[in-house]
Amino acid sequence: MEPITFTYTPIKDDYTVPLRSHWMRSLVTMISLLVLGSITLFMLGISLLGCIMMLLTCMLSDDSGLVGILTVVFSLIGSAFTWIIPGMYLWLLISAARQFEKDERFRADITWTLDDEHVRIATRFQDVNLPWSSFRQAQEFKDYYLLIVRTTGTALRPVPKRVFTSPEQEQAFRELVERKVGTIK
Repeated sequence: MEPITFTYTPIKDDYTVPLRSHWMRSLVTMISLLVLGSITLFMLGISLLGCIMMLLTCMLSDDSGLVGILTVVFSLIGSAFTWIIPGMYLWLLISAARQFEKDERFRADITWTLDDEHVRIATRFQDVNLPWSSFRQAQEFKDYYLLIVRTTGTALRPVPKRVFTSPEQEQAFRELVERKVGTIK
């Protein structure tokens, strides 16, 4: 089989849109975020109510206010932990956009070469040659394909559909990816 090669200049959406689409596509992720958000609001409400009640109880009793202060501190720390996962998603999206703007390596022309053995991704800053076994899944979105790296599950390699020079080249890409990684979801 002849290698499939394409070169393109990335734009910010090449990083942010597939990332957002990947997370939001998963029904499990969406439901998890909704449940986590609900739990977060509930825990925050309970924690704040508990803090107020404990603080008032300690202040009105003969006991030391230290117990109330410690309760407030630990409740606020506990509440803060419930914001970690939604905060991570938001931070990653913002971080990807900022990274693109600040780091020239993300804006450098990219050349992909795919054959039966490897996926080569080359820029003037790096040249990565990955065996197909490095990828655990491929996804398709309206304007992008996304290859998900096996080692972390969070490393994503987006391929904008605009890079294909013909429908035949895109079809050859799809067939090769499905043969090597599995059905594109």
